[in-house]
Amino acid sequence: MPVKDRLTAVEPAKAKLSLAPAPERRLLNRELSLIEFFRQVLEEAHDRRNPLLERLRFLTIFTSIVDEFFMVRVSGLKEEVEQGWFEPSLDGMTAVEQLTEIRSRLYPMAVEQMRCLNEEILPELATQGIAVATYNSLTKQQRDEADGYFARDVYPVLTPLGVDPAHPFPYISGLSLNLGIMVKASESDDEEGSFVRLKVPQVLPGLVQIGDETKYTFLSEVIKANLGSLFPGMTVQHAHTFRVTRDADIDIREDEADDLLRALQQELRKRRFGSPVRLEVSADMPDEMVGYLMGSLGVEPDDVYALDGPLNILDLSQLCELEKIGPKLQALRHDDSRGGRRIKVDLEPY
Repeated sequence: MPVKDRLTAVEPAKAKLSLAPAPERRLLNRELSLIEFFRQVLEEAHDRRNPLLERLRFLTIFTSIVDEFFMVRVSGLKEEVEQGWFEPSLDGMTAVEQLTEIRSRLYPMAVEQMRCLNEEILPELATQGIAVATYNSLTKQQRDEADGYFARDVYPVLTPLGVDPAHPFPYISGLSLNLGIMVKASESDDEEGSFVRLKVPQVLPGLVQIGDETKYTFLSEVIKANLGSLFPGMTVQHAHTFRVTRDADIDIREDEADDLLRALQQELRKRRFGSPVRLEVSADMPDEMVGYLMGSLGVEPDDVYALDGPLNILDLSQLCELEKIGPKLQALRHDDSRGGRRIKVDLEPY
């Protein structure tokens, strides 16, 4: 067969099917990628190959970076929703979808963080001679010592704020630990009582050392045990801890700022009074009080995180600096054999 005939007899090549995914499926969501990094930090706290105090440090790091995530990233997504912006991002997810996915991933991680602290880290620290005990588990002598510390150093800096028709719900500063207290007059027949907010003072250490031992109890528990001295002639019905995270994103447009330093100072002032983006409550808080806080703060049910454990995990950071001797308690140094990992996350928009 002539060459020309053979060439014309060849079937034309068929076009290959394109297997490339859609553009939005080729991109990873920025917020969800950060959450997966948070998961890795939490896994380091579970890793028994790490020294005990280092595992505790990873739990405090997890709390710190998640707080910043809510203050910057989650607050930005909430602003998009409030302003009616429903266009998907480049990865194909809308702000509402991102907020839903963020909660579905972060809430179980927060629950796991508390479980790790309560069931692994604190019991193992106790076996090594470092105990973080509840107030009720202390001996009478130890409770007397804690009560003396309360009367001497804590009581003078406490300011209970009651809520009634003449006193509106007080401002709750971001990341502060607070007690929601229900009180009533001792001779009153009112079963509902009145709500009182008491801020745990940040000028004092969050852990109270008992004697000269490496035994501690949370300051919030010492305050709860001594609430009767704050409300003479009244009955304290119950008290529960809660914590609010606020929008702390800073938005400065340099082309519109005549004085950049002044604009930054103004934004930093506004950062303190940002809108609430998360409400953390103790797991034993009654639904009525949770609902009252939600309505007073203006948060939605998906913004509430009920946790069975101390909401002030960052107060445990002081334990990481103990000079306790023992290989299991030695925190990793920045020049150790594992490469001196340092964790820093920049959550500012880019």
